[in-house]
Amino acid sequence: MSWSARPAGDIVTREKYDSFELVLDYKIVKAGNSGLMFHVTEDADVPYGSGPEVQIQDNVDGKDPQKSGWLYQLYQPPADPKTGKPLDATKPVGVWNTLRLVLNGPHGEIYMNGVKYESFELWSDDWNARVKKSKFATMPHFGKAKSGHIDLQDHGDEVAFRNIKLRKLKGTR
Repeated sequence: MSWSARPAGDIVTREKYDSFELVLDYKIVKAGNSGLMFHVTEDADVPYGSGPEVQIQDNVDGKDPQKSGWLYQLYQPPADPKTGKPLDATKPVGVWNTLRLVLNGPHGEIYMNGVKYESFELWSDDWNARVKKSKFATMPHFGKAKSGHIDLQDHGDEVAFRNIKLRKLKGTR
């Protein structure tokens, strides 16, 4: 496989989604960084200005303190009892990982390689408090949309996606 020397740009759905289940495989290069954003709208200048991001990166050599599978600056997995650090179910660089995001109405869940990382409730008091403590606090459109595009981020690093499966849900739990 050869990689393009030029950035390809974000991959964004044409359709908008409110409730859905998205499963995809990804593999990333050493120190690589990317992301999966949802409920992205044209209201903000950049996708992350409106859409929350599930981080995708090399958890060993990545430069961002947010790890793969975390809901960027908002939610992370519970501590691993063996290490005391947040749970890390990712596989090494160059190996395929499976990321699953479920949004059913305001309820969201993130899974990495079959391991549940976190649950969250969009627009809840907890959600709003976390947004206020994050870099997104100054972004007026962040996390507000009830539906939007799904965006696979081009962060300038090599990342590959395969087996992308998207299923609409009815929006009730």
